Amino acid sequence: MGRVTGLEEKLDGHEMRRIRKGLGMTMDEFATQLGKTKVTVFNWEHGKNQPDRGSREELARYLEKIGLKNELLFRGRYSENGNF
Repeated sequence: MGRVTGLEEKLDGHEMRRIRKGLGMTMDEFATQLGKTKVTVFNWEHGKNQPDRGSREELARYLEKIGLKNELLFRGRYSENGNF
């Protein structure tokens, strides 16, 4: 797989949380899908740290796999009412 583009902006942890909840996933379930720990996802969602480039690419690929665009997470375009 090639590099994913559009990941230069800061991860929006609040948007990530809304997306995860919109998918009906717990933090544990989301972390498992990404191959990460619950603590890692918690820290991203709460702005305690940012994912490295490889993790950003994994997040983008996962979103693409489930039919979402990475811009939703990295540019904050997810709406509260569940419209991805």
